[in-house]
Amino acid sequence: MAFEALKNLNHTAISGSILKLLTSLLDPSGKQRHQNAISLDEAINWCMHNCSPWVKQCLSQAQDSNMIDFLEKTLLLKHSRLFGDIDTEDIQSIAEILVEDFYQEGDRIFDIGDTSDQCYIIQSGKIGISLHEAQDKKEFVAILEKGDYFGEMGILDNNLRSATAHVIEDVQLISISRVQFQNIIQQHPEVAVSMLTRMNSIIRTLNNKLALAT
Repeated sequence: MAFEALKNLNHTAISGSILKLLTSLLDPSGKQRHQNAISLDEAINWCMHNCSPWVKQCLSQAQDSNMIDFLEKTLLLKHSRLFGDIDTEDIQSIAEILVEDFYQEGDRIFDIGDTSDQCYIIQSGKIGISLHEAQDKKEFVAILEKGDYFGEMGILDNNLRSATAHVIEDVQLISISRVQFQNIIQQHPEVAVSMLTRMNSIIRTLNNKLALAT
């Protein structure tokens, strides 16, 4: 019976109770998720040595399929600043509809004046945010890393991009379209609260920099 269940295992099954377990391991403090999180490989290795035989079998099944990619994406969303307050079950459904993109060092994700049609969460690598219209001028007002997100303001107010996003290190991104993002906010208002908190922090930082410059 257990073997048949494993044969028919899908993303939802593998990432239910197991995903909750991995989430607790990756976020032992419950604070600053994207900074405190250990790696997914470390969490899986711990489970393989300490959990029940059923959990070990499920994880072995996941490691032999593309489910591990789904787990990585789901856990990244759960530990991101943007989606950290959403229930694990809802995070799974969000992860299923989002796509991943890869950019090399030196690329630009978007430039000032571009159409705003997507926002992004960083899966790996670094992004530098510049307010200069000159594409080769790289004085960054922010440097973003794994778990951070950017590009959300433009898709909310339908305005053109107000900054340029430079790839500082090769970067793997999860992209969210305008329609997807608006649907997520409608279903999960806590995402909007997270965004407002971050915007207040950005404004405060910019005000401090302006005060020091005058």
